[in-house]
Amino acid sequence: LASAGTAIAREFGGVKEAAASTLIADEGFEASPYDDMGKQSVGYGFQMESLEEDEKALIEDINNVKPEEADAVLNLKVDKLSNWWDDTVEGFSNLPESSQVSAISMAYQLGKENVAREWPKFMASIKEAAQYAEGSVEQTTALAKAKFNMLYNVAEDGAVTATKWATQTTDRAMRMAEG
Repeated sequence: LASAGTAIAREFGGVKEAAASTLIADEGFEASPYDDMGKQSVGYGFQMESLEEDEKALIEDINNVKPEEADAVLNLKVDKLSNWWDDTVEGFSNLPESSQVSAISMAYQLGKENVAREWPKFMASIKEAAQYAEGSVEQTTALAKAKFNMLYNVAEDGAVTATKWATQTTDRAMRMAEG
């Protein structure tokens, strides 16, 4: 969509623009509601039941979302998620841009509450990485742990299995882990 990139470029710069562009590429645009794993979604993968009031207010007709409305909702969602990460992870802006984009994208797809609650080892690794200088050995090591914890669960007996996220949307999860 030509309007998406233009509107987002005007609204954001840097990490937020990159996150919005990544989400547009991953989600695609649908003007009409569609089934998304048993839930109705529209626009750039917006779960209709999860749209907040300020997001709904940007859409005139939920059954026929205009690209510029979807752009506005996406901008708002990315801004909220970026702020959430800044509030949740001290030093989040110390992370490489690609890691920030991946974290925003992961929270967009899975829900920030779900990431915070169900991914404690990932969260601990991201928080650790954010305390170090960008590009440092310490940060690189902590980000490697975060990558592992995005993709794998380790049971008490040491058995390693892929996360549900990594099995349901493998390509996307792998791309985000590379961030």
